Order: sequence, then structure tokens, then C-alpha cells
Amino acid sequence: MKAKTQYSDLQGTIAIDIQEGLQGALLSKIAQQIKLNEDKFRLVGFRTSSIDGVLSVLCEDKEKSKEQGYPYIIETTSPKEDLTIEYIAKSLDTILLDRDVANSYYENNVKIEKAVTDEDSDYQDLFTK
Repeated sequence: MKAKTQYSDLQGTIAIDIQEGLQGALLSKIAQQIKLNEDKFRLVGFRTSSIDGVLSVLCEDKEKSKEQGYPYIIETTSPKEDLTIEYIAKSLDTILLDRDVANSYYENNVKIEKAVTDEDSDYQDLFTK
């Protein structure tokens, strides 16, 4: 599964450190909080498609997954209105790249270097004055 928009002009990755108290069995804890029918479904992740950070829940349909032989994932709005990125994340790192650069980045496992822009650095001319 890959995040996408109509044009996907910028593409990237995201990593989250979860809030204290939700560590360990994060997905199980949230599944209980939203009263997910865990006999039929398994919470496997989240999606946000808006700036407000409201999360949709991604669940595996256990029966259809078994029939197909691979995960059958459904997306739905959470019944818990305060289920936001802020609710689960204590820190968040998002990288967005031009889509052409992103393809090369993933294919070649490119490392992003932090640039120091003071007078003594190689990148003092990175920005014009």
C-alpha cells in the first residue's frame, strides 16, 4: 500500500514514535478503544488524508484474507472522533520529495545529509541573500 493523491507531486515516508501509555500493543489497545470486532477483523494501521490529522482505520478482514491467501484490507472512519495523529504520536518525521527524486531515493537507498550553512561550510551559498 502506498500513499497517493491525484497527482502525487511529492512523495515520501513517515515514521512515528507513539505516545507513552500506548506502547507495546498499540494496535490492540486502539482496537479495544474503538470496540473493533476482533473476532472478524484485525487493526493493521491508519491513514490520514487531510491536514487536520484525523485518522481512518485500516483493518484486515480475517475471513476474506484467509479465502484470498493474502491480506484483505478495508479502510473506514474511526468511531472514535479524537483518534488523530496527535493522539498516537509523541514525535513525527515526514519526508516529502519530488516524485522523480523519490523514485531514485527508494531504488538506491539514498542517504539525506544534513547541511550546515554557516560561513565555514561547503553549503554557505545554499541560499541567496
